[in-house]
Amino acid sequence: MKSILIAESYDDVAELFGCLFARDGWTVTLSRDGLGAADALGGRDHYDAVLVSNRLCGLSGVDLITRIRALAHRQDVPIVMVTGTVDVTLAAGALAAGADGILYKPADVDILVVTVNKCVERRPPRDT
Repeated sequence: MKSILIAESYDDVAELFGCLFARDGWTVTLSRDGLGAADALGGRDHYDAVLVSNRLCGLSGVDLITRIRALAHRQDVPIVMVTGTVDVTLAAGALAAGADGILYKPADVDILVVTVNKCVERRPPRDT
């Protein structure tokens, strides 16, 4: 079973995303703020993917992506950013920080799940 950490400040959006991935067979961990997500990712729990909103309390999505990529044990975890802000500078910043993909809200739910799954499939298999 695959696992995903979803960092999303809006409760209704977090619950929707969580339900979508749970329905697709994922184990879901929700974090409502950037610092909480950073703490969770700093631990040893395994995540096959991370879904990051741009607007998070305590830490922006781009800053969270930067922190994730600085962690040796998270170098290869696929990260997809979701944002309601259509901004080339934001998208470039997220990609430069290490995001594997960006989707804009309101995100088509099928495309969201397919995009995360494709990012996971492209990553090399992890050592077990």
